[in-house]
Order: sequence, then structure tokens, then C-alpha cells
Amino acid sequence: MEIKIIDKSDWVSYQKLRLTALKVAHEAFGSTYEREVQFIEQ
Repeated sequence: MEIKIIDKSDWVSYQKLRLTALKVAHEAFGSTYEREVQFIEQ
């Protein structure tokens, strides 16, 4: 496992990863895909 501090250039990749994880295992997070997808930067 590699731990990395993300910066602005990593944001889109992180966002996609988190949204995918929420679809697959939302119970592991304190939220749902439907809620989090509303916060996508335009």
C-alpha cells in the first residue's frame, strides 16, 4: 500500500475513485453516492 498526500492535480482522480467506492460500498463511508455527486465541482 502506498500513502500519498494529494494535491490539486490529483483531485479529479480522487473524486472518481471516491464516487466509485461509494457506489460499491457506501456503508464504509459516512455518505452515499447520491449525496456526494451533488458536490462535484463545475
